[in-house]
Amino acid sequence: MGARGMSGESDAAPLISVCIPVYNREDLVDRTIDSVLGQSMTDFEIVAVNDGSKDGSLAVLRRYETDHPAKFRVVDQQNKGLAGARNTGAAHARGEYLLFLDSDDLLFPWSLEAFAEAIERHGRPAMVSGEFPPFDDDLQLGRFERRATTTRYFGDYLSTRARATGIAPSGTIVRRDAYERTGASDEVRVMFEDVDIWFKVGAEKGYAHIDAPPVVGYRVGHAQMMGNMQKQLDGFDWIAGKVERGEYETGTSRRAEMKSALAKHAKGCAFRCLHAGDKARAMAFYKRSMGAQLAAGELKFLLAFPVLALLGRGVTARPMRELAKQTTADE
Repeated sequence: MGARGMSGESDAAPLISVCIPVYNREDLVDRTIDSVLGQSMTDFEIVAVNDGSKDGSLAVLRRYETDHPAKFRVVDQQNKGLAGARNTGAAHARGEYLLFLDSDDLLFPWSLEAFAEAIERHGRPAMVSGEFPPFDDDLQLGRFERRATTTRYFGDYLSTRARATGIAPSGTIVRRDAYERTGASDEVRVMFEDVDIWFKVGAEKGYAHIDAPPVVGYRVGHAQMMGNMQKQLDGFDWIAGKVERGEYETGTSRRAEMKSALAKHAKGCAFRCLHAGDKARAMAFYKRSMGAQLAAGELKFLLAFPVLALLGRGVTARPMRELAKQTTADE
């Protein structure tokens, strides 16, 4: 196999395949692609999946494919939704690791280098995640700078109960063999499809979190920032049902850890709905996650949230990261 490095090309399969599902993003996807092409390491490839876009997205992608044939490939398909597009990207990827980068988010110049350092430092874990500061103007990301890579290591992602780290698709890589072995992503058209990935790969050995530097800018100012609340609620019900039925490879043996993670996700969604003025769905998240919240010991949330909803307080001082957008599933 060819040698891998921080600055040289390799004749072997790349370390990281950056898979970018694209649906009607001609206005933003060029900035996302440029942020990948501007990386400080070169041991990567880009697989862009045009998921039946109705605008000019495909033409944008084809230009990059022409200009960067060694790094960039386009897969054009009929619309399958976000989870289906991710699976298509993974199926065409050659890299050891997969990064599912949303088509409006931006990598920092050092992002893939930081991932590579974490991979080597922790013996090629199944998952590596990093910090994802939100932004609504590209210039806001200029305040961040490259720092020494600091990480934390855990036996696997589920063992953290989603409490020790934050996680987002654009800021997380998964080892491709683990992704494939655990069944890839269920091709559903609801939110929480990324949680399905974390619950599958998250039981595999090795999980590292990069505390510094941040690895992706998470766009929150886009028109789709809040996503579709009903799809989020449907997605929570879908994931919770899979957990209760023991449908993940771990069966019921790690149900408590999954419930704890679900409780955190549902809590965030409840606050996002309340912040957006959608009290009905805020309370729906609250009610449907009560069992998980109780199991996770979220007594303060269980007692306080109905009062906040009644008073109509959306907790506007809540950190932006907690209010970050959920990517809208394709129509």
